[in-house]
Amino acid sequence: LEAPDSITSWKTDVIASTLDGRIGTQTTSITVFKPFFIDPDIPVSVIRNDEFQLKVQVYNYLETGQTVNVTINEESWFTLISAGTKSVFVEPNHVTYVVFTIKASLVGWHTVKLTGTAGAVMDSIVKPMRIVPDGQKAETLFNGDLENGTVERELELDPARIPGSEDAWLKLQGGIEAVLLDGAESYIT
Repeated sequence: LEAPDSITSWKTDVIASTLDGRIGTQTTSITVFKPFFIDPDIPVSVIRNDEFQLKVQVYNYLETGQTVNVTINEESWFTLISAGTKSVFVEPNHVTYVVFTIKASLVGWHTVKLTGTAGAVMDSIVKPMRIVPDGQKAETLFNGDLENGTVERELELDPARIPGSEDAWLKLQGGIEAVLLDGAESYIT
């Protein structure tokens, strides 16, 4: 059985029947546990051009201490300020960490890929990370009525905008009642 987590429990429900009509059920849990793995502490978001420290936890539940090499894959959306591979000794049944210093340069959703190796064991993980634009937010809002079923609006984007920071939303509402009720579902429990 392969499971997609390092340490967790999964609830299982089993139902079985026989040809002569007997039925049996059972509920139990399966604990998933890897004796060696890494887990990065990904921030909720990082502002473009900021330097930040990416802390990577190293878990060693093996019977012996391990010298672990943790490597971050270099990507075009960031500049690596520190070394791309860090080594750390982890005692058996202990957790420690390594830190990578990164400067984020491209706005958007990106992935961080890390690999940890210790002798014959290894772990690899890919996590999403959001880089938000620096600078000042600029918004344009158009309101109006649909006349004859069509409306045309021209939206000009600032040529000095941050690449990757553009967003556009279109919301059509059927009348003033829809405007008044917009968001009311959050008040209904």
